[in-house]
Amino acid sequence: MKKLLSFLLIISILFALSACNKSERGSNDNNTGNNAEINPIYVGEWKANSIQSNIGGVITYGVSIITFNFDGTCMYENNSGTWKYNTENNQISFVLDRNGVGASLEITEKDGKESLLYKASIDTYNRYYYRSEEFVPKTNDDQPIIDDNPLTNTTEQSPSKEIKITLDNWQEYFEVIEYPYWKENAFGEIDDLAVWWGIYLKEEYHALIDIEKEQSVAFELSGKNSYYGIQVDTSKQEYTYTESIWADSEESVKDTTTYNFLHQYNYNTKDFNFLRVWSSDIGKAADIHGDGKMIETIYRYYDISVLRAEGKIFLLE
Repeated sequence: MKKLLSFLLIISILFALSACNKSERGSNDNNTGNNAEINPIYVGEWKANSIQSNIGGVITYGVSIITFNFDGTCMYENNSGTWKYNTENNQISFVLDRNGVGASLEITEKDGKESLLYKASIDTYNRYYYRSEEFVPKTNDDQPIIDDNPLTNTTEQSPSKEIKITLDNWQEYFEVIEYPYWKENAFGEIDDLAVWWGIYLKEEYHALIDIEKEQSVAFELSGKNSYYGIQVDTSKQEYTYTESIWADSEESVKDTTTYNFLHQYNYNTKDFNFLRVWSSDIGKAADIHGDGKMIETIYRYYDISVLRAEGKIFLLE
């Protein structure tokens, strides 16, 4: 009888151990499934060369940054959100907390390195994100420059005077403006619009800047942004803001940038380009108010002010 009881006790212990192991395996399997959505291989900081402006054929580059965290959160150009890895299509997708808008990144290879491709509506603005340690920033120095500037071809350099730029006098030389960037399709027809906000050197100083001298001005800007309705007439290249949409979407923004005169100089037109700080594309038309009226929207920047300005310029005498 004792032998029978001992046997039954052993059988019960084995069943209990088996149940525990199965429970642990189930828990581990669930964790594996969750981790598959995060995929730690892609955790970390990724950087891409981003075109800040392309005016008169002169490209000014900036850096776009995405950071993927282990907990499923992410940061995209100072905006927080969540991300996941999609096993079915081998893509990474992220959604921003600010407005619920996100994007998908195609996992591919570029320049012999694994990269994340963000496909924009225009091929020129496609971005390849590389791991931070593999990223190589682009500047205007990467482009061939035709030296047809009369200032550099003269044997005798004209004298110039240095002017320090401060918060008190920057408005005499610069202005903060809204710049419409009209986009062309494959047939050369204007069919879309992006709006840029940034810094422009006033026209009367374009011919007076001594491009031979190294000079730049650092700016810190603040402002607000929120969704607005917009009406666009591509045939006339005109647009009008109609109404503020989702007032609770308003946010305060702040950014720093540097107006580098060498980078902004257009050697073809002998002018200085607009420096983009913020930009926004037109959203797809939607029935915002539920009345059947389709409204196009844009994330508009406004109430922009300069908090700090520091640098120098050289004006020809």
